[in-house]
Amino acid sequence: GLPPTADRQPPTLRVGGGPLLTADCRPPTLRVAGGGPLPTADCRPPTIFMKRLLIVEDKESLAHMLREAVLADGLEAEVASSGSLAMRWLAEGRRYVAVLTDLRLPGADGIAVLRQAKESDPDCPVIVMTGFGTIENAVEAMKLGAADFIQKPIDLDHLSILLRRCREHRELRHENLLLKEEFQKQYRLPAIVGDSPRIVEVSHAIQ
Repeated sequence: GLPPTADRQPPTLRVGGGPLLTADCRPPTLRVAGGGPLPTADCRPPTIFMKRLLIVEDKESLAHMLREAVLADGLEAEVASSGSLAMRWLAEGRRYVAVLTDLRLPGADGIAVLRQAKESDPDCPVIVMTGFGTIENAVEAMKLGAADFIQKPIDLDHLSILLRRCREHRELRHENLLLKEEFQKQYRLPAIVGDSPRIVEVSHAIQ
């Protein structure tokens, strides 16, 4: 083995350009105003859905091209050839880092897929692919919660950027959730029951 040196540090893993966890799982400690440490994210690996994309496209050649492109970016991909199949998978509880769907589909259109994705997993980003003459539908999709839309023919470099943003968003939400869970465990915050705006505001302030 290599002899130890005084300045050897474990490599740092990064997400979105910022340091996340060191190889020995000792992340930097955060502190509150009173001086006490905040719990840091644990070393559990990210869940599998963080690397899985749902592609909803009925044209086999385009679906194949998109799948190969996302595989090159380090993502896995499941391809649904109809809106109905995609909606069934989402309703069954399958989770994805993002959904990439065409607007015009057999069985159910991209708007229906978007609605189902948001119902099954509100945090799941949905990117809508749109062709000539469907810009108005894309605008409607954005109003319904789509993360973005991309026009055909698909610019794969632009798609790669959009998917990277989706992945970073999901990873950040995942880390924040873990941090919140650990914070509640460490400080034994009581559960506050109620859904009135004032109760929710007080609960958020305490947390």
